[in-house]
Amino acid sequence: MLPTTKVGTLKVIPYAAEVGGRLLGVAASPNLLPNAEVRRALEASGNRIIAATRATASALVPSLLFEYLDRRISVGRGKGLDRGWDRAVSTASDRAREVVPDRSTSSVEYREIFTDGTTAEYTNPTIKQDPEVAAKLRQFVENLGLSVRDEMLAILDAVMPLLAPAAAEVREGEERTRTLSAGEVAARTKLVDLLWSERKAAEALLGRSGRSMIRFLFPDFGKSRSPSTGTTPPGDTPVEPGPPDDLDLPA
Repeated sequence: MLPTTKVGTLKVIPYAAEVGGRLLGVAASPNLLPNAEVRRALEASGNRIIAATRATASALVPSLLFEYLDRRISVGRGKGLDRGWDRAVSTASDRAREVVPDRSTSSVEYREIFTDGTTAEYTNPTIKQDPEVAAKLRQFVENLGLSVRDEMLAILDAVMPLLAPAAAEVREGEERTRTLSAGEVAARTKLVDLLWSERKAAEALLGRSGRSMIRFLFPDFGKSRSPSTGTTPPGDTPVEPGPPDDLDLPA
């Protein structure tokens, strides 16, 4: 059984690369396939699969690199600034409580800013929503006119200019990830479709007598030998490294 389009790219690439290599190896062996025309057809098939495999790898690498490096940097920076914003909100809340009656979060003045008596509505959102909630909080503080208003505004203003660029960077990173992922999926789908069509073409080329050869050229997915160690992965059934002795080959 060949891989389907739902299989991960990292699993499809090594399988397709080995299939392409097997096709080229058999095509270069006249003692396996005396018919030169058949060998040329298999060689062309192997080259097509290898080209598609390289194209898929070329689509995968930038997707992985961006996801694990650049996007994580922007996400980490955003989380850091989000925590800084949470601290600013907490500090501003403390300043407000210093001047409201009984330092109570239930006081009318405090609730004019922190409507539910907590800072949650301003600290729960992620960095992507922080610029909007920051603008809302600042407007409340400015309009209420507490005696510590200017101090509260200074606390907020020290952080607010940093939020919008960080939020934009995170959103742009998500969009870039979607774009790169779509390219990777398209390349993988093309590769998987090619594997199926090339096996079908090989079956027609080799005929009934070439069934054993087809099983060798296109082994069951997940059972091919590890390209890095030459050993069989745990739990997999090993595939013979060459055609069986009783292989029926077309002339």
